[in-house]
Amino acid sequence: MRFDVTALGFKVGAFEMSAEETATRYSVSARFGTTGLVRLFRDMGFEMRASGRRLGREFFPDDYSEEVNTGRRTSSARLHYVGGVPQLTGGAVSDGEVAPLDPATQGGTLDPLTALFTVLRDQNAETLCKADMQIFDGGRRTRVILTGRIDTGAAVTCTGQFRRIAGYPDHDLEARGVVPLTIRYAPGDNGRMRAQSALLRTSYGPVGLRRRD
Repeated sequence: MRFDVTALGFKVGAFEMSAEETATRYSVSARFGTTGLVRLFRDMGFEMRASGRRLGREFFPDDYSEEVNTGRRTSSARLHYVGGVPQLTGGAVSDGEVAPLDPATQGGTLDPLTALFTVLRDQNAETLCKADMQIFDGGRRTRVILTGRIDTGAAVTCTGQFRRIAGYPDHDLEARGVVPLTIRYAPGDNGRMRAQSALLRTSYGPVGLRRRD
């Protein structure tokens, strides 16, 4: 999957994701980087990898790694899951203001890339807009909920929220604790629904993905 990343209506970067799935396993990698003139002012990006087990529509990570530079925060976390509980095996995730959450208290969570893959992967129409995922990145906990559904011809639009739960400064939780989320799907060549665009309505303005192929 390849997406253009937009902010305030302008292209700011490119996001790519590749994955392999079997009936029982999955592995996925992704990267993002700023492009063009944006890169001259703020060089941001990330690389992520995740792998684990699959049971029907559910994904259970075994390993996750990230190298992230947001322009304000950097991290190089590595997580390994034992009995569904993440263990930080390398790196660290911290914004310098709040101590990271204890991974031992984050059982049952997904890593960020597995969660992103779950909603952006090609899937059957009847499974869309049914997501409620608790996510842990090695220091912070978030939640993604998709429950609203709008069918427009063959296309489907899912609506929901991205929520910051814990591990963030209080001012972030107060000002940006809940962010509306929209994902639009359309029929793909394989007879399944394919994510075409996504939009987060942040306090800084809309941030979106637009699929290129």
